[in-house]
Amino acid sequence: MLSSTSNSSGRAKHYFGRWRWSYIWLLIVLIYILIIASWELHWRFRGFTPSVTDDWPVWSQIRRQANNHEDSLALVGASRILLGLDPAIIEKETDYSAHMLAIDGSNPIPVLVELSNDSDFIGNVICSIPSLWLAGDLKSKGDRTAKWLRKYRKQSLSSKLETRLILTLQGLLVFRYGGVTPKKLWEKWQQDRPVKPPYAPMRIDRFRTADYSMIDLESLRDARIERTRDLHLKAAMLGKEEFLQRVKIIQQAVERIQQRGGKVVFIRFPSCGEVLTIEEETVPRHLYWDVLAKEVSAPTIHFEDHENLRDFSCTDGSHLDYSDARRFTREIITMLQHRDFF
Repeated sequence: MLSSTSNSSGRAKHYFGRWRWSYIWLLIVLIYILIIASWELHWRFRGFTPSVTDDWPVWSQIRRQANNHEDSLALVGASRILLGLDPAIIEKETDYSAHMLAIDGSNPIPVLVELSNDSDFIGNVICSIPSLWLAGDLKSKGDRTAKWLRKYRKQSLSSKLETRLILTLQGLLVFRYGGVTPKKLWEKWQQDRPVKPPYAPMRIDRFRTADYSMIDLESLRDARIERTRDLHLKAAMLGKEEFLQRVKIIQQAVERIQQRGGKVVFIRFPSCGEVLTIEEETVPRHLYWDVLAKEVSAPTIHFEDHENLRDFSCTDGSHLDYSDARRFTREIITMLQHRDFF
């Protein structure tokens, strides 16, 4: 028979063992938190801020949020509106919730059409159509619009939940930024490239805050001009009849949104210098934008027609720096308020 002393000794060893393992696991968790916190602080001290990695699930979540609200405002376009119209300022200064649905480097017209075909979307639309997408051939290998719309319609519940978690983490933590993953760091180390903060990080609302003081502006401007020239040289511009057919498609989309009580406005964002020259030579305003403005039953705003919009300097020839984007957003809000858009 075991004595009570033996039982007490066994219980003591049992509880001590449990306490010891609890202590070990707690220590492991604390070390893990310390490593993560140190890694996070390291990148923050190097000038990094949280930045979302843009992809179709992120876009799809914002797109879904735009539905079923009369005070919903969809921001449609490409990179110029991504860097030029701040949803946070719009929400602060109007009663609308702004949803950034622009897709960098891609055609915005299918997004406008998709919104018009969705009876759950009952809000307003600000649409930025760059000259090339307005008048050029819509078929492009690099255009992501069709792919993102297709995947948006088929997104699974698990993907939606995963995206919410990823967005929350990327919006809070710098080390979740795709540019500082171990794979990216290894690639840059092999190529002897410095690790720098992105000059246009993406916020959780998909707006990009561009700070051109963080980048070699001359090289960026030269690359922008070269890319603009290359794109316009390769693009096939629509003839008069084909273009009028496209305008008809745009007008039909506008009418469907208006029939549900919504409003649409088209804005030609600023471009400057040689970029503007290339655009005007390839896509003359009087042949395309002015025709759109005449044929659609929605207001249009061309930056060249308004003194308060003409003085904006496109830092790289095509996009606004965030210091200008804030002012540009407020100017647009004021203009639209005078037109009873909100």
